Amino acid sequence: MGYRHGGNGEGRIEIKQVDLRVVVRVHPAHMPDDPEDLPKDLPMALTMGINDWFEKRPHARLISVVPIVWQGYTVALHAWYAVEETAAAKVVDFKDHRLTEDDFVQFEREVKAAGGQLTARFGKTKSPKGTAYAYLSQIRLTYPPARQNELESLWRAYGFEPAKPAG
Repeated sequence: MGYRHGGNGEGRIEIKQVDLRVVVRVHPAHMPDDPEDLPKDLPMALTMGINDWFEKRPHARLISVVPIVWQGYTVALHAWYAVEETAAAKVVDFKDHRLTEDDFVQFEREVKAAGGQLTARFGKTKSPKGTAYAYLSQIRLTYPPARQNELESLWRAYGFEPAKPAG
């Protein structure tokens, strides 16, 4: 996932947001060879990247942020977070499910883009025709209540069936 900070042209900084589960790393998409060539507003762009990431995940609670420094210049931020499973977040458990590996990757991307978090046990296999399948069990989706309709449509489109009715 990325975030663009800045004006309309050269001054733009492309920021990458990498979710490493419990910590999100925010860094520029391109690093120069010399830290003095870093954009002067990189720290602000990194901060905005963290802010953007958390705005899309209201169920995530910020714990701590640590700057990553290279020769005295801040080049990345690591932000530790916890996922709230309280009344502020909806949790749905699903029955075991199988779908193509490509569909699983796309589903996971769409869930993240909608502010949800997907956890599951994952296995994969190939059909005799060579199609790669993902087998999922112990599937749990956590999401902000405001996105319920969007995520319900999404999981139904991919054929997921809740273990008990979503509420």
